[in-house]
Amino acid sequence: MTARSRPAAHPRTVQGLLAREHAEVRHHLDHLRAIADAAPSEEPLRLRNKLDAVLSFLHNGLLPHMDVEEQSLYAAVDRLAEGPHSGAAMVLDHGAIRALVADVDRVSSGLRAKEETAELQRLLFVLEAVARLHVDKEEELYRPALKRLPSKVRAEIAAQLRAHAVTHGHERWGFSDHPRP
Repeated sequence: MTARSRPAAHPRTVQGLLAREHAEVRHHLDHLRAIADAAPSEEPLRLRNKLDAVLSFLHNGLLPHMDVEEQSLYAAVDRLAEGPHSGAAMVLDHGAIRALVADVDRVSSGLRAKEETAELQRLLFVLEAVARLHVDKEEELYRPALKRLPSKVRAEIAAQLRAHAVTHGHERWGFSDHPRP
């Protein structure tokens, strides 16, 4: 069963919270891809305006969420004897995603020429592909393993995900127990 065909988990469980966040990340990655597809025909200022919502999500949603995963999720699951033991590799993915977001920021802040638009388009395509692959790996390696954690550890991770969502205002992105409007 692939990550895309996996049935949705209950939103109040840590597995459900993670699945919900991944669905939201994929939604934003779809938007990012659409912006990348349209980039060559957009005026630089319009392109930058279209990027603002995606960049806001990346900075205020995805990047802080990756910190929470590094601090709690990967370590807990990798302590399992039958865990994926891929935390270090997942952190490397996060580093690549952070670097790509910084590159997108740098290029998008100075869009003036078609060459800069082409570079931005390239970066958006790469960011979308790396982030999508990373989410798929989490779905395949980590989300199923969460059910093997002791219930107390699952509850602690779920509480950290919820606290993170509230602290960073992610309710609007679906990172809470409340459904997205």
